[in-house]
Amino acid sequence: MIHCDSVEFARELSGYLAQEPLPPDHEREGEKPRVAFVVAGEIRIWRSGAEEGLKEGEPVGRKVKRNDLLDAARAEGSISSST
Repeated sequence: MIHCDSVEFARELSGYLAQEPLPPDHEREGEKPRVAFVVAGEIRIWRSGAEEGLKEGEPVGRKVKRNDLLDAARAEGSISSST
């Protein structure tokens, strides 16, 4: 967990980290990490370097409701495009 004083900085940092490959000694070496950004009611998730769970035409950086995230995690372990 990283604490950031600025929501905008946390958002940018999360997006940047999501683009970096995992190090050579990691079991998923070379893959992009799974990164989540959470603040108040806003949750953003990146997998394989892309924000996940977006509906068609929905802009990157959308807000995901906490309960939607929990329901998706319980059902599949990740957010699907139907949330």
